[in-house]
Amino acid sequence: MLKQCVVCDTWFDARGSAKCCSPECKRERERERNRERYHNDPEYRERKRERHRERMKDPEYRERKRERQRERMKDPEYRERERERNRERYGKKQLDKKFKTLQTGIEQFLKEKKGKNKMAKQTEIDYNNGYNEAMNDALSLIDSFVFDIEMSQMSSKQATAMSNMFRELQTEIRDKKKVITLNKQSKKGEV
Repeated sequence: MLKQCVVCDTWFDARGSAKCCSPECKRERERERNRERYHNDPEYRERKRERHRERMKDPEYRERKRERQRERMKDPEYRERERERNRERYGKKQLDKKFKTLQTGIEQFLKEKKGKNKMAKQTEIDYNNGYNEAMNDALSLIDSFVFDIEMSQMSSKQATAMSNMFRELQTEIRDKKKVITLNKQSKKGEV
């Protein structure tokens, strides 16, 4: 029976309930499933960590592990795969850092502007102008994040998820800007 490999999407002659075309694809699928389980199941994650701590107390185990790592690093394909994973992780960390910094900066800016003098009209105008400036800055930063994500070497699932998150944030900011401009226009019309 012809089936499509769940890892590399190639068609192969499957026997029984086979999902992968080769042992390499099978190992990759197992790695991916274990990664997902590790991230989604806190009990499993804690068991794995505890087991690792126990094993690392044994000097023979540590030495065997180092030796296996040295052997693996001799393989150029493995080295390239590791470099790619590290690039992905680093890129994701950088984007997360930028996003958190942006979020805290906007929140801090809004608190400072809003908390100074709520009764003065000039302060309200400054607040609205500053809010608009902060939103424009946020929109331009988000555009650059989306561009970085799309140009990076991330896997398509991660890149799509992160760019969707940033696009949702963009629409939210644009909606807030519309509300502010409508409020300004209604206040000008009343005066």
